[in-house]
Amino acid sequence: MAKIGIVHHSLNSCGGGELLSLTIAKTLKERGYEITYYTTQKTDWNYVKSVLGVSFKPDREKCVFKVKIPYFGIYQRLITGFLSNAIKECDLVINTHGDVMPFVNADITYMHYPTFSLWYESPVNVKYLKSLFWRSYFIPYYTIQKHLVKRTTCIILTNSKFSQKAIWKYVGKKSIIVYPPVNIRPYAKLIEKKDRENIAVTIGRFTPEKRYEDILEIASKTPHIKYIIVGSVPNKLSMQYFSKIKTLILKRKLRNVILLPNLKFMDKLRLLSRAKVYLHTMINEHFGIAIVEGMAAGLVPVVHMSGGAWEDILDAKQGVHGYAFKNTNEAASYVEEIIFNESLRKEIVLNNLEYVWKFSSEAFKEKIIRIVEAFT
Repeated sequence: MAKIGIVHHSLNSCGGGELLSLTIAKTLKERGYEITYYTTQKTDWNYVKSVLGVSFKPDREKCVFKVKIPYFGIYQRLITGFLSNAIKECDLVINTHGDVMPFVNADITYMHYPTFSLWYESPVNVKYLKSLFWRSYFIPYYTIQKHLVKRTTCIILTNSKFSQKAIWKYVGKKSIIVYPPVNIRPYAKLIEKKDRENIAVTIGRFTPEKRYEDILEIASKTPHIKYIIVGSVPNKLSMQYFSKIKTLILKRKLRNVILLPNLKFMDKLRLLSRAKVYLHTMINEHFGIAIVEGMAAGLVPVVHMSGGAWEDILDAKQGVHGYAFKNTNEAASYVEEIIFNESLRKEIVLNNLEYVWKFSSEAFKEKIIRIVEAFT
């Protein structure tokens, strides 16, 4: 059977991109392919399993560094190109961290979003454009990517209509939408949980683009509702943002906001079984795996009216699969409506019962297998 190399700069962040990468790897290994991971830093497989709930190890892992590197995240994506000689051993190369690498011609790239294009966009979420330091940090990366991406000849997969439009606009290439895999089954088991509390849950890494400050604002407008923010804190920068949010909670005396860093998978399931609303405040989220997980568990999503969360997950329909807001006042109003209008909540949960399966791991695996087997 063919040897497949999967390039992903680090799996230790344990976010949606890492879950997607591991699902591809596990699917192909179960199909009989030999899998080698090419990473910048060595993977802590036990940690990955505990956070993402995915039990998997490749046949081999080859990494540039043997230790965890907490800095220069976007440049680490380029550094994996230093493994180009080793990667040539493979019959097929899949790049799942999404950015094009120097010295490596992947056959398939899952491009979550053309990162270099952030240079052109509104800096509302983009730290790289907010100060001279971050702009200076980003310029070399932007220049390299802008040059490399025009030359790539690989098949490009992406996660949403939103990202597909950005790839066409900034890269000038067509892409195939393959929705990220959501393991619906463990969440769907929670759907019948009846004794739910007045809780809104948010799940995501503690990083500034997630805009958890907005959750504090929403919480201040609805003190009778509990807000729980769950997220991984994989590095120093995440810890700084976690500390910032914790300080703001204390400063604003918000008794209805709880932070749960690095929550284990089973604890996350228990939390979702108690909640009514899944709240997502990031603007222009490319997709949002945790949103679908929440929907599958019987929570009603309230998301920002932008990106894949609105266009793809809610199908740009207000009040059918959830609600989308433009500001924190609207968000607070929607959260209250869902929490206290039980018939409305149940109606939307029922709408999502079958709908969420279009984003399932099973649907994802079928598409990936078809694409890979066309190559091999």
